Amino acid sequence: MQQLIYAAHYDQDMVAGNPRTGWVKVGLIVDLSALISEPVSAKALQLKKTWAANWGNMQSSRQATDLLVNGIDAVRVEIKQSLKNLE
Repeated sequence: MQQLIYAAHYDQDMVAGNPRTGWVKVGLIVDLSALISEPVSAKALQLKKTWAANWGNMQSSRQATDLLVNGIDAVRVEIKQSLKNLE
């Protein structure tokens, strides 16, 4: 998903950065996050909200791009924490 965002924003490539593909990816993240933990699921749902609010601006707005990438990073951090808690 991050690659898609970067393609849209930095490369101005709306084929590789197609927002419809982003919707599919964020949906998959939300679906799979429910299998990990409640905190991961919550971060994924927040990412979906951030995507919904910013996907239309990611090509032209650095702020939108940063918000989306930060949302992805937040999901990653929560996944790592959940995995660490399994030890």
